[in-house]
Amino acid sequence: RTKLESESQKLKNVLLSSVSHDLRTPLASITGAASSALMLRDQLPEAAVELLGSIHGQAARLAKLVTNLLDATSLESGNVRLNKQTYFIQEVIGSAITRVQDSKGGRLLLADVEADLPLVHIDGLLIEQVLVNLLDNAIRFTDENGRISISARSLPNAVTISVQDDGIGFVAG
Repeated sequence: RTKLESESQKLKNVLLSSVSHDLRTPLASITGAASSALMLRDQLPEAAVELLGSIHGQAARLAKLVTNLLDATSLESGNVRLNKQTYFIQEVIGSAITRVQDSKGGRLLLADVEADLPLVHIDGLLIEQVLVNLLDNAIRFTDENGRISISARSLPNAVTISVQDDGIGFVAG
């Protein structure tokens, strides 16, 4: 039974990975085409520009979901190999903030990072992606004029990072 469950999980992961990979190319084409068409915005009616912006945004969002699905599949299958290196956590946080700048809209995004943080030994790309996911969620659930903050503090044997927003929070139920 255990072997059957294991094989079933492997099959599920292969299927998810395959579907995700198959979705990437058309999504990249849609995003690229919408982006190219948006370059002609001065020659297009306002309604067309709005539709193209929506197509571009939703295709980019779906591409991000597919990437997250691929990453989750890799994590579950044990195929992820950590690439730990020494980083200034300030740089990882700054990179994550840069990646969400275009999607934050009118929200105020503040960084409150302690000045003398120690170097950290982490997989910088994975931690950056975690921070991007947290910031994306905060953006999604915070009002257009809301406030999002990311902070980092040093503890005796660790560095803590938190992302907070003034959104509605979790709904009870």
